[in-house]
Amino acid sequence: MKVIWVADYDLADHKGGAQQTNQVMIDAGRKRRVEIEIMKCREFDRQRIAPADLVILNNITQEKSDDINWVIDNRRYVRYDHDHWAWQNIHYWPNLYAKSLLNIFLSPLHQEQCGTLLPAQNVYLQPSPVTGFYNLG
Repeated sequence: MKVIWVADYDLADHKGGAQQTNQVMIDAGRKRRVEIEIMKCREFDRQRIAPADLVILNNITQEKSDDINWVIDNRRYVRYDHDHWAWQNIHYWPNLYAKSLLNIFLSPLHQEQCGTLLPAQNVYLQPSPVTGFYNLG
């Protein structure tokens, strides 16, 4: 299976919690022999996405609306959302949550805020704390 993971940043750009959490998920997928390619929003390329089996739309606040709407209309995708405020941009992508195969949220408040935008397939991932995992240095 080939997956394209679309995000604003990766660990090389920014070592924030979202990027570290993304890397944990990507590493876990690769251990399961899933081919995962990271594509930053500024590198968005429909030709690279076209052959993928699945697209993960992660933090996408820097992406052009027409590119995201192209994914929504043409590709199988999952919305993996870190930021509870991102749903407020739904006017740019009216079908972002409704057409996804799965919507993944990191808090129940975040999931609740999306309210009626959500189809039946939604997941709240409760992060389990791992002491010493994140390095601020």
